[in-house]
Amino acid sequence: MFSLLRSLFLAGLTFTLTAPAFSADILQASVAVDVTAQNTSAAREKALGEGQQQAFRRLLESMTVEADRGRLPHPANWQEWVIDFSVDQEKTTPVRYLATLSVRFKAQPVRNLLRQAGISYAETVSKPVLVVPVLAQSGRGLLWDEDNGWLKAWQERPKLSSLAPVLTPMGDSWDRQAYDVGLDRERLETLGRRYGAAQTLLAEARVSPTGIDIRLIHPNGQAALLTVANAKDQAQPPYRRAADAVALQIEESWKRANLVSHDSLGALVVTVSFNGMAEWLKIREKLERVSLIRRQDMLELARNRASLALHHSGDFAQLRTALSQADLNLSADGQGGHSLALMPAR
Repeated sequence: MFSLLRSLFLAGLTFTLTAPAFSADILQASVAVDVTAQNTSAAREKALGEGQQQAFRRLLESMTVEADRGRLPHPANWQEWVIDFSVDQEKTTPVRYLATLSVRFKAQPVRNLLRQAGISYAETVSKPVLVVPVLAQSGRGLLWDEDNGWLKAWQERPKLSSLAPVLTPMGDSWDRQAYDVGLDRERLETLGRRYGAAQTLLAEARVSPTGIDIRLIHPNGQAALLTVANAKDQAQPPYRRAADAVALQIEESWKRANLVSHDSLGALVVTVSFNGMAEWLKIREKLERVSLIRRQDMLELARNRASLALHHSGDFAQLRTALSQADLNLSADGQGGHSLALMPAR
């Protein structure tokens, strides 16, 4: 399943790989908090305290594969690594506090923690994937219909941090005119461009007596199958559980392709081409957001060209993928060297 889903997921990212949430110095995680206490102030204080700890745990989980969850460390001094936090979507009652909490952490202590635990991790954030949830029912596919509980489950998922962000169409009049049910590559790509997605996947769900069968379909026709069995406790609605399972598989596939080994440090000299100072500054800004790049050394600077030494984690393929997430194209220059330039606008 992982190998098929990995090829499906990476198929649209090879050459068209949102700005990373991570950088060389900062790692970030977001969580939803929902706390009840004797009053709003007490609930908020408790939520912010517990939420920061949950965000740290979410950060470790988002960087590592599911098989390593049981090995994740529990450092007592994690609070020393908190830089700051922000709050969004606050809602309150006299005794309840709800919000989305985003916490920024110092990157190097977190990396050292995972290295010391012998756990490989990923840092590169993919551009968003747009998931279009189609419900197969009574011999036809439902998408924008009111009866499509599969679409609603995706739309109601909290927008939390992930190395493989997943988006869902709003279903407004623009979406409805742009695309309806069916494997129409041009229309799917048009829909994806509206949401800034690197690729668009059809998620066709079919309810069976034992659970929900899901077929993930890339516009090029590749498909992967996933079955989410019925749960005994039903703590979450079935469609929501299935949506979470699909999102987790997408994230796992991306992370497995971008795991960085503990000793994979290297340096690469690149020639950067640009048209004017404004474009050069834009490239430098994008390079600062590539978390695999630990340091940049300027070797030469001319009017429309520069030479940089990029000190990085990961291998060459992982560095190229990370750069492509920032819309930077790394390629061989045909003379034994490497060139770097902005990708053309889509």
